[in-house]
Amino acid sequence: MIGIYCWENKINGKKYIGQSVNIERRKQQHIYGIGKYKTKISQALYKYGLNNFNFIVLEETDIEHLNEKENYWITFYNSINNGYNITSMENNECTIIGEYNPNTSLTNTDVLEIRNRIFINNEYIWEVYEDYSELIGKDRFWSLVHGDSWKNVDCSMIRSLIDNEGELNPKTQLTNKEVLNIRNKIFVNHEETLTVYQDYKDIISYSAFEKMVSGETWKNVDCSMIVERKIERQGKPKAKLTKEIVKQIRYEYENKLKTLNDLYKEYTMVTPKTIKRVVDYETWKNI
Repeated sequence: MIGIYCWENKINGKKYIGQSVNIERRKQQHIYGIGKYKTKISQALYKYGLNNFNFIVLEETDIEHLNEKENYWITFYNSINNGYNITSMENNECTIIGEYNPNTSLTNTDVLEIRNRIFINNEYIWEVYEDYSELIGKDRFWSLVHGDSWKNVDCSMIRSLIDNEGELNPKTQLTNKEVLNIRNKIFVNHEETLTVYQDYKDIISYSAFEKMVSGETWKNVDCSMIVERKIERQGKPKAKLTKEIVKQIRYEYENKLKTLNDLYKEYTMVTPKTIKRVVDYETWKNI
């Protein structure tokens, strides 16, 4: 759905107005970014909690009228002075779009090449990003790739990356080669799953790692070596956490990198109650 959306704080009534060529995808991006970014809406969602916000689709429109409609609703709700918008344009862009925007170092040709490399040549998205990392941040790069910005440049080749398997999915930093190597280590070389995981814990959650190992995800990579087996665990006989994972959970929580809800969703091998007891130091007191 293309159009204008709104986050509304149920407690104080303040609003954030945004635009997107795929509203549902943009909603999920906001949720994923709760507390991770310094934007007013990200910090507000983190402070008040997702349950204290309504997500509303204000209006469907076409791409050509997105900016006009967004500005209308921002003015209507006064969401800059009394809300979470910073400027009258999504992603803090100026009303001057494309290569004429003084805040960008990219050209229209660069943007077209980026989209063609990813969607037509099927190049790994993070390898493409490395070629432009000095010119644009990751968040703006994702927005560019998805078509949420630089709408004046051909977007016809853009397709959803969220459901893509393997290394084309922008949520992953793994490559197909790394996934194949992981599976071979575990199923061919018989290395312990948790031991292998330690080399990748900074770029993938343990629950996502389990699914990748078992073949529930990354089905596009050779799964022929996978056999049914239980995920190895360390610590006490029934423990599903390891010392390393406990340290990581506490580090992410105490440094406000993730909320409790984020941790509940990521570490699905244990219950939310277990996570809460870990961050409160009720368990694993020796760590």
